[in-house]
Amino acid sequence: MAARVFDPETRTKILQNRNVLKVGETKITYCPDFKVRAVRAYLVEGKTPVAIFLEAGFDLDLIGHETPRYCLKDWRATYQQRGEDGLRQDQRGRQAKGRPAEQELTAEAKLRRAEARIRYLEKENELLKKLDAIERGVVDQPSEKYTLIQNLVRTAGGEFTVLYLCNVAGVSRSGYYRWLKSAPSRLQSEAADYEQHLLIKDIFEKKKRKSGWRVIRMNLERQGIIMNPKKIKRLMKKYGLTAQVRRKNPYRQMAKATQEHRTAPNVLQRRFGPKTPYKTFGTDITYLYDGNGQRSYLSVLLDMATGEIMAHKVSASLGMDLSLEVIAQAASRLDDRALEGSLIHSDQGFHYTHPLYIKYLAERGIVQSMSRKGNCLDNAPTESFFGHMKDEIDLAGCHTLDDVRSLIDQYIYEHNHFRYQWERKKMAPVEYRNHLLAS
Repeated sequence: MAARVFDPETRTKILQNRNVLKVGETKITYCPDFKVRAVRAYLVEGKTPVAIFLEAGFDLDLIGHETPRYCLKDWRATYQQRGEDGLRQDQRGRQAKGRPAEQELTAEAKLRRAEARIRYLEKENELLKKLDAIERGVVDQPSEKYTLIQNLVRTAGGEFTVLYLCNVAGVSRSGYYRWLKSAPSRLQSEAADYEQHLLIKDIFEKKKRKSGWRVIRMNLERQGIIMNPKKIKRLMKKYGLTAQVRRKNPYRQMAKATQEHRTAPNVLQRRFGPKTPYKTFGTDITYLYDGNGQRSYLSVLLDMATGEIMAHKVSASLGMDLSLEVIAQAASRLDDRALEGSLIHSDQGFHYTHPLYIKYLAERGIVQSMSRKGNCLDNAPTESFFGHMKDEIDLAGCHTLDDVRSLIDQYIYEHNHFRYQWERKKMAPVEYRNHLLAS
């Protein structure tokens, strides 16, 4: 690069700056004190060479826009070798017939210097406001700090060095540049995350925002997509896919209730994991409220081995037919002999302690089991089914009993055929039942 040549008029203007000792045709000799101040501002305050020279009142159009960078490079080298004394002992300009160092600036020079100082202070004030987010701990992740630094570098007009910003943010300069270098792969990873989150979101929305990572993973596998559980949880958290689940109820007082009902003992004893279908059932009745506030009742018979709902009935009244008909449906589906010797577990509700119900089971050779008084944990599988069902269905859209029945029929069909269960080899109840029968 050819040396810059200063004409007499340019040299006269440059000499008006008090930080200049001498100006030749191709060279400017600076005051030693200015060199020391410049190096301190660069190394300690993080100012860029351009900002230092502008603050000192230099016109870059006169001295050259690259001059600050070259000067600071030389002065830093001298400082590292000999310290401040090395900069102060540079006497090359002492014999020059230049303007004295204390010569007053002209009004025009003072104005340029003041304008440069104002521009710098405005940038500095803007920077400090943004860095306040770091100091207050609002930005604490390295990637967030790198993003903030990148934005400041772009918007601050080169007023501050990357080193200074990294020091303020408490991150390494090398780490920042590694982060910049990895931007393409990071963008590619972001795009992949977004595409995979759409697969998760599709299942999540179809399940009415009620499903956790296990249900989503099993449904993905059914589509031939294998995704790590940690990745599913990470993407759900990243894109705000939070399942709306029921609160866990404290059952401490219920667990203390150990008195057995006299009608039937607790034969099941919470052995909820039988491996033979059609041998152990749970039954219960729950309330349903439609969009008009009308109440109806749902009774189910659940196979504890498979989780399949063997029979169900929706009624507008709490008659004995609610408890009896689900057994009749199961008997019709299997035959009475298949139910002989099986066990049906219930709570101590009115329907299940009624003599008619007790006689109905006894005539078919069915063993009756009851939960301890006030302890719904003893019938956990059936209670759990009701809980998940109420989380996932929308009864507000039902306005007649037929609407409710249609919705319940649809839900139970989907539960039996498409609700994959983690503890049952990720199979749906009907699929798992066939698996057990085949084996």
